[in-house]
Amino acid sequence: MKLGEFKKSAQRAARLAKARENGARKRKILSAQAEQLKHERQAERAVGNDLYYEIPEELKITEDYVDTVSHNRDFNDIYSEYYERLYTETNLNKYRTLGERVHNCNKFWFGDHYRLQRVFDVKNVQLCHDKFCVNCQHLKQASRLMRFTPVFDELRNTYDLYHLTLTVPNVGGTVLEKTVGSMFNAFKKLIRYFSGDAKIKGVDFAQYGYGGAVRCLEIVTNPTDFHPHIHSAILLKKDLPLYKEFVNCYSFNHGKLERIFSELEILIQKIWFLALNNTKVNLENISTMPDGYSCTLNEVEDDGWHEVFKYVTKLTKDGAAFLTYEQFKVLYSVLYRCKVMQGYGLLYRVAENDEVDASVEEAYAEVLARLRLFEKPEVNTSVELEKLMHDLKNKNITFISKRLFRAWLEECREIDKLEHPF
Repeated sequence: MKLGEFKKSAQRAARLAKARENGARKRKILSAQAEQLKHERQAERAVGNDLYYEIPEELKITEDYVDTVSHNRDFNDIYSEYYERLYTETNLNKYRTLGERVHNCNKFWFGDHYRLQRVFDVKNVQLCHDKFCVNCQHLKQASRLMRFTPVFDELRNTYDLYHLTLTVPNVGGTVLEKTVGSMFNAFKKLIRYFSGDAKIKGVDFAQYGYGGAVRCLEIVTNPTDFHPHIHSAILLKKDLPLYKEFVNCYSFNHGKLERIFSELEILIQKIWFLALNNTKVNLENISTMPDGYSCTLNEVEDDGWHEVFKYVTKLTKDGAAFLTYEQFKVLYSVLYRCKVMQGYGLLYRVAENDEVDASVEEAYAEVLARLRLFEKPEVNTSVELEKLMHDLKNKNITFISKRLFRAWLEECREIDKLEHPF
């Protein structure tokens, strides 16, 4: 095939792939719209002609919630200024745009206004989705917790859940990006050993009954360096005899014995060290190595897995922005297009699942159906955060949110499980 023909063939393949992607996206949107319409019609039949209705408290957006959002916007002003400084240094318009988005995050709230009933149904909020936005990081963490909760609840019938923490020595800003990349590659290699896709002669990983894992990056910022490490939730078979009986240099803190490790933890420490230092991972090197890097593996009790989904980095401390401008620049470079969360095995793509529980849709649709019995809303309206705060404090309007309702339902289910565990 000639070069020109090859280019045309590649272009056709790219166009077809793009068309398939657009088609799949369109079908997903149409399916969601049809599902929404179905819930609305079911709700209308359920409520009948009952005009009396009082908004449940669990749907209402509270003053405390909005005050927190407003307070966090003050931190955004600092990071917005950092983006503006980056623009001044580089003359790249993207930094000015990012700064404006961070500055305006949560400024406008959009939804449907039931004016006669003085109810505003918040459908959407102007968000920046920036890694340096305090509000967006809170929302992302809450979203992850809600998505993983039902998944872990189901999988823990078959597996035990462990919290694996993998660390490396502190590094300077100039090598942080390279270090993070090496950590991701080393973690992938470790998971391949657990899954059986790669093997170490003389080491039996099958005995641990691996089912899946999800890893999250955290970077602790110090005055002169950075401490990157990985938190991971990993599924292993039930009732493993992982007895804590080994002591090494990582067992002590200022000369005091604090940790005792299992045989599996010692093995992970050494494999982690070898993988990160581009040394062949085999039984000989594992056996002759005195110590690896500090790693811990502990079984998760109750909802202890929440610790896995920490923020990528601390953005605030004692009521002030935590990062200096120089630290911000380093972290922006490291986190740009960085996939800080990744799932494997049974947990692959769980974090990317954006489906809403059907029971939430049905319950919330019934709320809106009752409101529509009295009046049709003014749709696609907006309100500024300052006006929203004023109306809330003066009780002029009740603001409701499906997202808060969903979180409330999840909380109720957790309480119900504690009261009725069987």
